[in-house]
This record gives sequence, C-alpha cells and structure tokens, in this order.
Amino acid sequence: MKHAAPVALALALMVAALAGFWWLLFRELAERPPEKPPAIAFEQTGVAALPGWGDDNLEGFRAAMMRSCAHWPRRANPLGPHLAAACAAVPEDDAALKAHLTDDWTAWRVAEGEGRLTGYYEPVYPGSREPSARYDVPLHRVPGDLVTARLTDFSDDLDGTIRGRVDGDRLVPYHDRKAIRQGALDGRGLDLLWLADPVDAFFLQIQGSGRVALPDGEVAYVGYAGQNGRAYRAIGRDLIAWGEVAAADMSMQAIRQWLEDNPGRVHELLDLNPSYVFFTERETEGAIGAEGVVVTPERSIAIDRRLWYFGLPFWIEAPGVESEAAIRRLVMGQDTGGAIRGPVRADLFLGPGDEAGERAGRLNRPLAMWLLLPRGVDPTLALR
Repeated sequence: MKHAAPVALALALMVAALAGFWWLLFRELAERPPEKPPAIAFEQTGVAALPGWGDDNLEGFRAAMMRSCAHWPRRANPLGPHLAAACAAVPEDDAALKAHLTDDWTAWRVAEGEGRLTGYYEPVYPGSREPSARYDVPLHRVPGDLVTARLTDFSDDLDGTIRGRVDGDRLVPYHDRKAIRQGALDGRGLDLLWLADPVDAFFLQIQGSGRVALPDGEVAYVGYAGQNGRAYRAIGRDLIAWGEVAAADMSMQAIRQWLEDNPGRVHELLDLNPSYVFFTERETEGAIGAEGVVVTPERSIAIDRRLWYFGLPFWIEAPGVESEAAIRRLVMGQDTGGAIRGPVRADLFLGPGDEAGERAGRLNRPLAMWLLLPRGVDPTLALR
C-alpha cells in the first residue's frame, strides 16, 4: 500500500496529460492514415490432404486445444461463437479427434510465400531470492509507474497501444534496458529474484518464462508480466553487421558463445535491445503463453498477435535439414513474441531445460502454414 499514492498520482497525471495534449503527443500518428490489415490470401484444401497428416497421431494436441477452448465461449470477436460451438463437439480421444477434424474441419493454406519457423523453450537458470556477490542480476516485477495508453481511446483514427511513464505533465517512453541496468528501478522493491549471469537474464526475457533453480533445491517458476514498451531489437543482426558471426551460422548458441568469448562487450551488445521484460512468480509448473494458458511442448506456437487471434489450430510444415526430420504437425497458436512478425511466422515451443534449448537454438527453417477451421467458417474471421 505504500506505493498507492504515487501510483494514483501518476495515473491522474497521465489522464490529465493525455486528455489535454493528446494531439501534441500523437500528432505524427494522427496525421498518418490508419494502417490497414494486410490482405492475406487463403487457399482451401481438405484436412486429409495436408502434407504428413496421416503420420501425426495428435499426441498431446487435444490437451493443448482444450486449454484454448476454455477461452472461446467468453470471446466477443466474430470467430468466438463458431469456435465455442466447435470446441463443444471435440471428441474425448485422439483417434476420434483426428477423424472429427478430417471430416468436419477445413484447412486453409496461408498463401503468403515462404515463411519462417523458429523455436523457443523454457530455460532453467540458477538463482536466489536474495542478492549476493554471486547472484547480483535482478529480475524485476512490473513497476507501478508503467502505464499503458490505448490510442483508440483518444481518436478513432489511431490504433494500437503505447507504454510509458508520467514525467511532470508529459507521458514519456519508459526506461530502456540500459537505464534499468544502470539503476533506474533500484530501491523500489521491484526485485523478484536474482540470477548470476546477465546473459541468462537476457535470454530468460526473450523466452518469456522459465525456471529458477534456488540454492535450497526449490524451483521458482517465473512468467511474463509486462514489458517496457520499447521495440524489440534482434541483436543477432548486429553481430552479423559487425562481422562477428556469419549469417549462415547465426543461432541462439552463436550469440551466447560470442558473449562468453567477449565478456567485456556483453552490455555493449545486450543494451542495443532496449526492450525489457518484467516477471511474476507463478505457483504452478509450466510456461504460460500470451493467451494465458500453459503451452504444450511440440504443440504450441507463438504467432503474430497483430494478425491472428489466439487459440487457433494450425498445421505447420518445415523441411528436414541435415540429419533432422521434417516437421509436420498440428499445433495451437497460444503465444506471441517481439520477433514474431508476419502471417507465415511461428515459434514452436519445445519444452523445458537445456536439451530443449539446444533444439530451439538450432531451429530456423522455411515454413508453410495452414489454418484449420470448422467447415463453413470464413478464414478471414481469424484475422484481427
């Protein structure tokens, strides 16, 4: 309760500032025509004709699907009633579900050229509940002065949201990664847990959730709680631009290896990404996706939330590489990420731990995607 007065004051100032001066704050945006959603083309096909459909036994998929189905009856978007009714008809075993989807659903190829499939995972890093000489890198809770403004609240010609903080009578961008590292949030009681390595903290923010192995053997489960509103920047591209890593060799492992080989330049590279993620501690095991459900290894993907509604099934196909087989399976769009942009773009959740992390770091393949919907449902309803 000790922060209630400052928070209330900050919110009041934000409202006053935005109500009085929104045309100054957002003038550049207001002068632009509103962005139109991309015209996404769909090609209809039968579910049985999906490449590799006969080889997927759907193990684990039904559990993932039902987690999303629990949300559809409460959703007010145009697709909500269709998916709520379809979810109520889902059979209770995998074999029956596959027959049901084959007979009563339609597949729509997202015809937007070659896409990209990458992977993510739930990392496990050593940490502590108290700071020490070893554990000196904080994970932060959401600050009370981080405020979100929906631009549509101020004009029908504007869209999206912005995050920032109130400074006097102005809404300004929130502290970036470098400012937070240098102490912008120190002394405010926002420290959730402490890690030993800033690189671990950075990758935990990229993954969005993970596990912290504490000295007494306890495991703390942490998940995404908010973000500072700054645009995500892929530091791998900077390493390529610097000539430090070849584009063909770029991976999560390559970035971590470069950071280990160049300890004096760690913050020089990490600070280039101004985006900063805040965490909360969860009581239950399992990574939570942006849809608000536990994501399922091999069956959940992150999608571009600007384009798609959460909780939709997709068939994904990515070719095999070297000794690794092709990926052809049914998945649910239950998460998102700052680097997930475009209609044919997915990030496959591969589970917890180092082995999953190794696989996630290597996964970078061309992708084809099909949206699955109950027969007769217009696929354009799946677009925001």
